[in-house]
Amino acid sequence: MFFHIINYMKNLQIGLDDKVVSFLDHIASVQHKTRSAVIRDAIYHWIKQSAAERFEADWIAALKSDKTEYSHDTELWMAAEAWEEE
Repeated sequence: MFFHIINYMKNLQIGLDDKVVSFLDHIASVQHKTRSAVIRDAIYHWIKQSAAERFEADWIAALKSDKTEYSHDTELWMAAEAWEEE
């Protein structure tokens, strides 16, 4: 999956505090990966999660703006889907 990307990767320099570097080294060791691979995986997953959250927010906004005959059903669905933050 990443083979094509590996041929065209850019190097970035980032600053991390010692605690984060220690945690990163531990995760990399446990997963038998390099620091770079762990960071790439984390960024990839963050991008996917962000895209899903944007899609969901856009979808919910579209449902809320729906003024068709189904808008009452949408309001009921939204109320049922509301979860308490813990």
